[in-house]
Amino acid sequence: MKTFQKFFLLDTNIASLYIRSEQLDTRIHHVSIENLCISAITEGELFYGLEKKPYATKLHKLVGAFLSSIAILPWDSEAARAYGTLRARCDSKGISIGNLDTLIAAHALATGATLVTRDKALLQLRPWVTVENWAE
Repeated sequence: MKTFQKFFLLDTNIASLYIRSEQLDTRIHHVSIENLCISAITEGELFYGLEKKPYATKLHKLVGAFLSSIAILPWDSEAARAYGTLRARCDSKGISIGNLDTLIAAHALATGATLVTRDKALLQLRPWVTVENWAE
């Protein structure tokens, strides 16, 4: 898998804020869309959200525009391996994180991307995963 060392992987909650143009830290305005990416897991979560709101036409258009403009990283064996390692580390330290969040964090770990989140649970993954909160 290609390493995205200078890339920022947006988790689902940050991607949702970005799509709705809600308040984010000014750092996001200094990063080109070419340096942002999401996991295929986040793509799935966005589609799930749309399925729950079939008549939200504006939201469907916004999500479609976002997905067509951002790199979407495919889930692969390196990400799966990173998930196994990360989940075992979390278990050994008593850290409880949702499965999808753990998959997204593992994807960032596998690619060398910085995970951008506002989820306090994911912030616990430092120093194993490079994590930044852009919704502060």
